[in-house]
Amino acid sequence: MPGVVATTTVPPDGDRMLHLVNPTGYEARVEVSWGGTPLGDGAPFSAPPRAGFMLALGVSVPWGRIVSANAEIRSLGGGGLAIGPGLGARTHLTL
Repeated sequence: MPGVVATTTVPPDGDRMLHLVNPTGYEARVEVSWGGTPLGDGAPFSAPPRAGFMLALGVSVPWGRIVSANAEIRSLGGGGLAIGPGLGARTHLTL
């Protein structure tokens, strides 16, 4: 059975999403890095069983750019940003 899968997509505008998928029946703790730099606060991400996530990894927003996050964007607009619970001990967002 495959373990946790991490991949990214990049549209022509250069924004990037990290896709983190755990198809197993077990919670997985994975260390995630980009270009050798740990993402989030450097702590392992905790992916629940049979779950998938799309995490910002260089996504433009009206007031700047989300460099990385260990939580999904739930909503964006009206000058506000809502993110889901983080996949680690803490929710971490770097602008």
